[in-house]
This record gives sequence, C-alpha cells and structure tokens, in this order.
Amino acid sequence: MTIREFTKKFEIDESGVYKKIKRNVKRLDGHIEMQNGIMNLDDVAVDILKPKNYELKIENERLSNNLETLEQEKGEKLDEYMRKLSECYEDYGKLDKELYETRRSLELLIIEKQALEDKYNEALEKIQHLEAKVAFLENGKKRGIFGSGKR
Repeated sequence: MTIREFTKKFEIDESGVYKKIKRNVKRLDGHIEMQNGIMNLDDVAVDILKPKNYELKIENERLSNNLETLEQEKGEKLDEYMRKLSECYEDYGKLDKELYETRRSLELLIIEKQALEDKYNEALEKIQHLEAKVAFLENGKKRGIFGSGKR
C-alpha cells in the first residue's frame, strides 16, 4: 500500500504519516520499501502507522449502522403494531355493535316471550273455564237437571 493509499484509507494527513514514520524508524525497519521513488507499506507497517482510534472509528460506524437498522426495524414494528391495534379497535367496534344488536334482539324476544306466555295463560284460563262449564253441564245432565237433549 502506498502512502497516498494509506492516507486516503485512514483519512489522515500525509505529513502526519511521515512524522510517525520518523518516530518509529526502528519498528518499521524492513516493512517499508521504496520503488521508483514511491514508498510502499506492508501490513506490519500499516498496523504500526494507522491511527490508534481507527478501530474505534470502524466500531463506531458499525454500531451506527446497527443503530440505524434497529431504528428502522423499531419503526417497522411500531407501524405493524399500530396497524394491528387499529384492526383490533375496528374488530372491537364491530363486536360491540353486534353485542348491542344481540342484546336488543334478546330484549325483544323476552318481550315477545312474555306476550306469548300471557296469551297462553289467557287461553289456559279460557280452557279451564270451558272445561269447568262442560263438567258442570255434564254433571247437571247426569243428575237430570238438564234435559236429555231429546225433544
């Protein structure tokens, strides 16, 4: 890797790289090669010269990307939750209306049942009254109070 490539990759100033090379001459011995006036760095030289905060910067970028992804997922899940909540409210509204209609129908059926029971009781009373009349007449016939019905 050339010095220019190194400075672009790590977003640092060339003069700072040269100063760091001068401070670390012994450690960099055998790891920097000159070809046609261009300085080339091997992997060891790159590790020695790269900024100390580079790993932190990479980790920060990774965490920022993760945070963005999580924020996006959170937004999507919140949208989904709100959609489902809205559907639940719609269903609740429908069920509440259905419950009201069912209760109203039940009230009407109870009223209708009571009216039918009243009619039944009236009819039963008439039947009992008529049965009592029939019994009275039959009893009177047997006693000879009433005519035999022959004329």
